[in-house]
Formats: sequence, structure tokens, C-alpha cells
Amino acid sequence: MPDAAAVAAVSCRGLTKNYGRGEASVAALRGVDLDVARGEVVMLMGPSGCGKTTLLSIIAALLDADAGRCAIGGTDTAGMTRTARATLRAAKLGFVFQAFNLLPALTARENASVPLLLAGVARRAAEAAAENALAEVGLADRRDYFPRQLSGGQQQRVAIARAIVHPPDLLLCDEPTSALDHDAGHQVMAVLTSRVRSLGAALLVVTHDPRIAPFADRVIRMEDGAIVADDGRVAA
Repeated sequence: MPDAAAVAAVSCRGLTKNYGRGEASVAALRGVDLDVARGEVVMLMGPSGCGKTTLLSIIAALLDADAGRCAIGGTDTAGMTRTARATLRAAKLGFVFQAFNLLPALTARENASVPLLLAGVARRAAEAAAENALAEVGLADRRDYFPRQLSGGQQQRVAIARAIVHPPDLLLCDEPTSALDHDAGHQVMAVLTSRVRSLGAALLVVTHDPRIAPFADRVIRMEDGAIVADDGRVAA
């Protein structure tokens, strides 16, 4: 059995994805290969519509590729049942969605505690961990606020607290700093990178924000459904 530390956090080969059929078909991914090592921070950049979010969704086992394979921590997600995928996500992944996806009837603390509650953690312990995560992103004083009482940037930070409340092996973020100013964006990226590196986890970020590029170990650029550059090295 291979050493767990030697197994890539993400390993994708030949991923293709098309939307629509016939003449209306649009290629979102064109044979993408991608590896992300444990402890690594990787950013996916490129113009809107180039396939970044589609790639992130396939890695998260939220979307099926038309061809190719993707493994998370050595586990191939192709052919997994919906229940098995949900179990994998709950155990190993943390998410920061571009649309936040907060539950409006829950407070910030309750929203941040959801991953732990779904994993069977007792409510008191889950909410205590959620308070710590909210404090990490600078929202300790907003823990009892509902999403409607928070600004867009504050909602985004609640979403980030929810993603880091348990120790994920892989943290996936779709535009995590889009609603944040420079200082708040850097604070959040410092929290995310520190958390994943201390855990030996991995962080994969889809972003248009060049201000956070210095936090990355690698910047991968996509165009028209393909990886065209990795840290400035033009892809073959």
C-alpha cells in the first residue's frame, strides 16, 4: 500500500466535459490533466467560461466528466454512488462556494457547524468548533447573526469558516475573495493557507483575483477548457 503522504490530494487524467448536444454542444473541458500534492496551494486562473468551475465541480464529485478520471486522495470517484460521493465529501472535502450557499434560517455559528453536525458530532461540540472557525476569519462578534444581517463579505467569511470547521484533506474554493476588500482577502487567504499546510492538506482555488496569487505555490492558467500554463510554463 502506498504511503498516504505520497498519494496526491488530486489526480485527474484526460477530463473532458461538454454541455449541450449536436451543433449546440460546447466543450467545457478538453482533456485536462491535473495533480495537486498534499500541502500544496494551487490557484486556477483564466477568463470566465474557460472551464475552471466545471473542473472544480468534477473534482468535488458534484459533476460527472464525459471522459477521463479523477481521484481524491487515491480514491477514484468515477462510478461511485451518490451516497458514496456524499460520504467522501463529508469526510475529506471542504468547500467555499461562490454563491456562499448559507442557510437563511440559521445563524452564522449554526451555518458553520453544519459539516460537523452532518458527520455526527454533538451539537455543543460542533458549535464550539464553529465559533473558533468564525473567530479565525474575524467574525467572532457576528456568530449569532443571520445571513440577511450580514454583508456580502461577511457571508463569504461564514462560508469559509464552514469549510474549515473540520480538518479537510482537500479544500476547494470558488472565488473565495470576490466579495472582500484587500485586507480581508489577505486575512482569509492567510487562514486558508495556514490551515491546509498545518494539516498536510491541499488547497485548490478558482479565482480572478490577482491580489491573492502570491499565496499560491502554483498558478495554473486555463483557456477554452484546457490548461495552457503552469507557473508560466506553457503547457504542451
